[in-house]
Amino acid sequence: MITIESQNLSKSYGDCHALTDLSLRFESQKIHAIVGENGAGKSTLMKLLFGLIQPTSGSVLIDGKKVALKNSRDAINAGIGMVQQHFCLVENLSAIDNIILGTEPMKGLRLDREKALRELMAKLPEESLHVPWHQKVSELSVGFRQRIEILKLLYRDSQFLILDEPTAVLTPQEIASFFSLLRHLKEMGRTIVLITHKLGEVFSVCDQYHVLRQGRFIASGVVAETSQNQIVKYMIGRELVVESASREKVNLTSDKLLEYSGVSTIDQRRGQLKNISLSISPGEILGIAGVEGSGQSLLVETLLGLCPFVGHIYFLNSDIKPGDSTKSIRKMGLALVPEDRHTQAVWLDETCSKNLIIGIEEQFENGIFFDEDKIKKTGTAWLKEFDVRLTDAEQPISSLSGGNQQKIVFAREILGRKPKFIICHQPTRGVDLGAIEKIHSEIVRLKNLGVSCLLISSELEELMSLSDRICVLFDGVVTGEFQRTEFSKNEIGKAMTGVAK
Repeated sequence: MITIESQNLSKSYGDCHALTDLSLRFESQKIHAIVGENGAGKSTLMKLLFGLIQPTSGSVLIDGKKVALKNSRDAINAGIGMVQQHFCLVENLSAIDNIILGTEPMKGLRLDREKALRELMAKLPEESLHVPWHQKVSELSVGFRQRIEILKLLYRDSQFLILDEPTAVLTPQEIASFFSLLRHLKEMGRTIVLITHKLGEVFSVCDQYHVLRQGRFIASGVVAETSQNQIVKYMIGRELVVESASREKVNLTSDKLLEYSGVSTIDQRRGQLKNISLSISPGEILGIAGVEGSGQSLLVETLLGLCPFVGHIYFLNSDIKPGDSTKSIRKMGLALVPEDRHTQAVWLDETCSKNLIIGIEEQFENGIFFDEDKIKKTGTAWLKEFDVRLTDAEQPISSLSGGNQQKIVFAREILGRKPKFIICHQPTRGVDLGAIEKIHSEIVRLKNLGVSCLLISSELEELMSLSDRICVLFDGVVTGEFQRTEFSKNEIGKAMTGVAK
């Protein structure tokens, strides 16, 4: 067991202060939550503790002694391990080969996998032993891959485990199993730090919380002695407004704004949709649940004419054909907030004002030139409407937080296009609480105005809060459909693992 402290820890990049005089203590054999909005300094702190970056000033202490963690190897040798959001696994190697990679036990010239397994068995709680050790990682579920990442740390005797958004791609059942594993590890003497934006997880599995805001320490405490509202106040300085309470009931009619009828994709290299039939009524929010890679992106690509398919897609009574112009489909009244804003929605090197008119440039043309006064006046109003926090509309959008970038995308798509239908694909991924509040309120406001929404999200809480219905995809097939009165984490979670409703 080890105790780690940061003592007046600061990290600056020029005039930008990522962390300022941060002093925290992580008591041993507890599960700690690190929470805060985007830019609060959570990732910077963890990178400092894992030796990935060096502090500008201040110290890291292990068991009361100052240490210099010059790189990740120093951290590993000190008993610190870290699992980052994106898995670092070799897909064509087995589970056990990934776990021992770089520290392989040998028997003569031969890799001694049996010795590695014996050593693992001696270190692990029974909860962790049900792993298909000799199966390729590419054939395993996301839940098993997450477990393998943690087993890599345990094999190296890590006593202090840093987990960055570890449940982002897990089903509810996998999350429950994962939390059970964390509790077992705590009982075995490990200290665990959980970086998460899901406050429900903080109260489900964590013992202590630590709140950062704008690179500074705000509060620490015992989870059992506080409330979600109190932690939210620490994080953003005020209470959140629950906008979804004002949602109006949708009137389902035989008229469908969007309909997929027997749609199957042809190019299997990109995954597959298999005989998909679903529809959305005017003013309805249809949520799509499923583990990543279940066909969610193909739903969007087929509608936009980007992916060959058989079957029929009807949008506003028009029969969409593979290869139809995305631009012409969008002009029919379709707004799009895509899955990856950095590659699909914004030009990172361009200004905020230019990003506000991408795809709708014709609205701001004056002959062969742009009407700069109109762009400035309209842009200022849109930025104010969506409470985008910036210094100047002419600063590059890359200088904004993820939440403010996403709010610019929403402003452009909603205010610029005035849509009849909007696709929101992972609308709050990498977005802080304040921006999530604004985005959710806009989705509900549009619904109440009669605008339909296809809401694709890995956040089940988000889907259940906003959707009128939820359809579940698994391996390109619809495995369940749930009305709002039927929403159940457990039942939706089963459908996400392929168990048909």
